Amino acid sequence: MKRIPVKTAHNYEVLVGAGASRTLAAELRTLLPSRRLLIVTDRHVAPFHLDSLLAALDGCECHPVILEPGEENKTMASVMSLLSALADAHFDREDAVIALGGGVVGDMAAFAASIYLRGIAFINLPTTLLAMVDSSVGGKTGVDFAGGKNLIGSFWQPRLVICDTGYLGTLPADIFADGCAEVIKYAFIGNPELLELLETHGIPCAGRAEDAELLDEIVSLCVAHKARIVSADEFDRGERALLNFGHTAGHAIESLSGYQISHGRAVAMGMCVMTAAAERAGICPSGVYPRLTALLTACGLPVEAPFPPGAIAAAASADKKRSGDQIVAVLPEALCRCIRYPLPLAGFARFLEGEAAR
Repeated sequence: MKRIPVKTAHNYEVLVGAGASRTLAAELRTLLPSRRLLIVTDRHVAPFHLDSLLAALDGCECHPVILEPGEENKTMASVMSLLSALADAHFDREDAVIALGGGVVGDMAAFAASIYLRGIAFINLPTTLLAMVDSSVGGKTGVDFAGGKNLIGSFWQPRLVICDTGYLGTLPADIFADGCAEVIKYAFIGNPELLELLETHGIPCAGRAEDAELLDEIVSLCVAHKARIVSADEFDRGERALLNFGHTAGHAIESLSGYQISHGRAVAMGMCVMTAAAERAGICPSGVYPRLTALLTACGLPVEAPFPPGAIAAAASADKKRSGDQIVAVLPEALCRCIRYPLPLAGFARFLEGEAAR
């Protein structure tokens, strides 16, 4: 098991390895004064992992809450149900919320923890590859609102994150593939070691003992990369924006599809949309796009968006990265190097179509 430090205003560790969740009870004894826990999960995850987690937390007072799964349920109404559960059980500031699930569960559980009594402890046990390498680390919380992705939220760092890669063996293939898009993202924003590993070995399927070490190494490289960026830019004012490679277009694609296209697939499409546009504009040399699409295709991910550039640009105008009449796109300028690139909203569609860089 690997321990990866995340240095923020409240330092914490990310534990990575198969079976790492079995250490939770011991970790809690050093982290929390209380043994009262609200366990937040969803209807898909609970049958696989809730009972074993409750057994591992024998001696704690656990209050499980099972939410409906899916992005369409990432709402203030769901968060209100968590706040009601906390209030009804008389949780206080020494108690904690634990998320057991993917990014939707983690974002909502962390948001509820951040606003209940002005903030109580939060611990994340991500169960998907996407959540392990992306949303579980860094303290971003939130819900979707008025058609926008994560428009309501807060920064609230967890006390602990446990990435038990053994959980990944229960994932359907399409959900595992969603996480592969985020893994590939890290390679292209600035991780040549990860790119070499992926192009040499690929991303192994979870659940095979012979692949466990490689999978742990891939997850650890991604988590360590995000930890470095978050430690340098906790509140997303600069370098952290690089983590949004593919996300501005990806969030637009999600929204246009009515969230029928999953986050990972939308990000895969978004990375391709932005890389192709950057190559046409001369920002990025040729050769990056085919290496990106080769990795995505090998993981069964799409590389073409089903919506025209104008529609993607219009939907992106609601994105959080918008600033006044500009949107800050994240574009590759070389292999394994991305930059923040401000573009006028009025010209964003033309940029995606390849007509102009600005």
